[in-house]
Amino acid sequence: MPGFRRKMSEPAHNELAAPPDSPEELGVDEALALAIHVHRLGEYADAEKLYRRVLEASPDHADATHFLGVLAHHQGRSEEAVDIIRRSIALGPGVADRYNNLGNVLVECGRAAEAAEAYRSVLALQPGHADAWNNLGAALRALGQFGESADAYRKAIDLDPKHVDACNNMGNLLSARGQVKEAVAYYCMAITLLPSHPEARKMLGIAYYTLGRVDAAAEVFHAWLT
Repeated sequence: MPGFRRKMSEPAHNELAAPPDSPEELGVDEALALAIHVHRLGEYADAEKLYRRVLEASPDHADATHFLGVLAHHQGRSEEAVDIIRRSIALGPGVADRYNNLGNVLVECGRAAEAAEAYRSVLALQPGHADAWNNLGAALRALGQFGESADAYRKAIDLDPKHVDACNNMGNLLSARGQVKEAVAYYCMAITLLPSHPEARKMLGIAYYTLGRVDAAAEVFHAWLT
């Protein structure tokens, strides 16, 4: 499903310095920090070993369980990732980003209705979570709930006027609904916020062409090529 921000969320306290030299001597929190560091480097096999070592020492560690689920998704085991992230939520239900990541994985699994519920859980905890509003909009569009989808995108933009994905997604929704003139305004917003945004430029050119403004469409595509 296009338009989702799928960057997996991490707690701020997990920002890392250089990893320690002696993993055998690490405490649980240090081992988790090292696992996240290795995960970020794309060393998935080593990261999994470290996450599992943390969980051997502390089986109910919600963060370690959560990031093990995220890792499973990155390894292409998204259905398994759903179960693991759900367990992390059961262990620590008050963390909004766990629900957001659950929604992202459910989207990849084609389970839009469940994803929408996950994003609503984010918003119950953090009503001002602009990414979750944008993600909810995309899930609702996939479910054919176009009015509710538009409302969610507008909420994301109200909360974060520089939310490029929400602007582009709103443009796509309006264009698909035949409201091409209105879509142009949102594509222009997205391009203004991120001039290199390829999807927004493509759709703006198509929108201008649909409106019969061939010269304007050509100008957009020439600018994109430049």
